[in-house]
Amino acid sequence: MQLLTKRELQIMNTLWHADKALSAKDISTLAPEISMNTILSVLRKLLKQNIIKTDSIAMSGSTLMRKYAPVLQESAYLTSAASDKALHEIVTGYIDDQDSTEDLDALEKLIQQRKNKLK
Repeated sequence: MQLLTKRELQIMNTLWHADKALSAKDISTLAPEISMNTILSVLRKLLKQNIIKTDSIAMSGSTLMRKYAPVLQESAYLTSAASDKALHEIVTGYIDDQDSTEDLDALEKLIQQRKNKLK
């Protein structure tokens, strides 16, 4: 997978952290440092690459507007964008920072499930 540009990543972060599909106007409100023309251009590009989808169409006054939702999940992008070494360091750091056994037990369970699938 190709890395996202700075603007693509800003828009994707806005979509990833929203609790619902967003219109270009919603994105502009949440990320006012990006011009509406740039938002529209980037949304078209992300749609073409199937990184986002049109979730719904709604009325805004007397005009129709599209609402967008991510197809590519943040965790999948981060995993593909990071090197194996960086991922290893992230996981190691996460494990070292844990103060309770609950999260470590959950990780251990996930690791065991993955090992069982690989057998």
